[in-house]
Amino acid sequence: MTKILFKNGNVFYHGKLQKLDVLIENETITEIKENISQADRIIDLEGKLLAPGFVDIHVHLREPGFEYKETIASGTNSAKYGGYTHLVAMANTIPCMDNIETIKDFEKRVKKDAKVHTYTYSAITKGLKGEELVDFNVNSKENIVAGFSDDGKGVQSKDMMEMAMKAAKANGSIIVAHCEDEAELEPGACINDGNYAKEHGLVG
Repeated sequence: MTKILFKNGNVFYHGKLQKLDVLIENETITEIKENISQADRIIDLEGKLLAPGFVDIHVHLREPGFEYKETIASGTNSAKYGGYTHLVAMANTIPCMDNIETIKDFEKRVKKDAKVHTYTYSAITKGLKGEELVDFNVNSKENIVAGFSDDGKGVQSKDMMEMAMKAAKANGSIIVAHCEDEAELEPGACINDGNYAKEHGLVG
């Protein structure tokens, strides 16, 4: 049994930040108190923040299709050094995460290159077009799929979104919606249609 002791960390405990020691035994926190001395390995945090790994449920790893912007390796490495241990990537890749083959390919890439726990959303609709639902029954069974999202495009049909929500519920999953009603957009619009837009001659 390996005991690792983090000493002198700022720990959020019982509703406030406190200078405490944290003892971990075989990846389980076994003790938190002001002064612990016995351990196989001691790490002095010198007042730095000690927190559980952060989780980011909306990231764009851009792979496959946009590797010139980001890759699974580079994105998850940045996450690791920023204190994030779990990520969920959006489905707007090329090809889109709307079918089992692409999802399984992504899973292989994650196993090869990811530096932290990495998941993906399946698309809600095929090609993110808002016209036809993906196979919720099949895609939701993949362990790497955390839910369904057409991020970057809002599902414009309320009937389509209702069907998607029912399909997600039937599979014990979730919808992560990009909430944008494109009917509200005006050509050339760039800002909220408020006082600032009027004062500066901008299309709201």
